[in-house]
Amino acid sequence: MGIPDDIIIKIGGGKQAMLGSVEIVPRSLRLVIPEESFADLSGGVKEIKQNVNQYLLDEVGQSNQLINEDALDELMKIWAWPSERKAPTGMY
Repeated sequence: MGIPDDIIIKIGGGKQAMLGSVEIVPRSLRLVIPEESFADLSGGVKEIKQNVNQYLLDEVGQSNQLINEDALDELMKIWAWPSERKAPTGMY
């Protein structure tokens, strides 16, 4: 996903109550190779079912090559888990 391992993504409702933390772990990867799939409609698919993270590192590289480090530091402060921030009160 291109997200460093130490960032926990927040999704869904309940974020104001500090809920919604998820961890995404790829277990398999299915790649469609356009050039091969057009030449042979039954081909052009590569399945990665083991060592997905290592495959992504080898093929794509480290995510820190694509991320603004200052912005990442700010996000890590906001997304830190467990959080020391208090949920807002009242209307917002």
